[in-house]
Amino acid sequence: MTKQKEAALQRQVLTDLAEIEGVMIFRNLTGKFRTLGGNALVTAGIVGSPDLMGWTMRGVKPEDVGKLVPVFTGIELKTPTGRLAAHQRDFLNDMELHGCIQGVARTREEATHMVLNAPWGVQ
Repeated sequence: MTKQKEAALQRQVLTDLAEIEGVMIFRNLTGKFRTLGGNALVTAGIVGSPDLMGWTMRGVKPEDVGKLVPVFTGIELKTPTGRLAAHQRDFLNDMELHGCIQGVARTREEATHMVLNAPWGVQ
């Protein structure tokens, strides 16, 4: 599939999935580029990750009770004086709305506490 056809397909899929309640999918940009001076090659994104990422809400079925299920987790790291940009706050709010583990951590301890003490955290 050519890059142009793949890009068109991604736009179509994102449009279709945006209409489904409980589905939140985003384009995951990855790749490599040269710095302005052309001296360094920079890799961006999570290499090998899928083109589209996000979450789909699912109820737990009776046969799933007692099983471990993955829960999308997002931690925004900030220095003690760092502030969230509006788009970062919006993303975390969407994650919270959809039952994901999410939040802002300013220390290693805060990040670990967030994951271990979330309602859907590690059991």
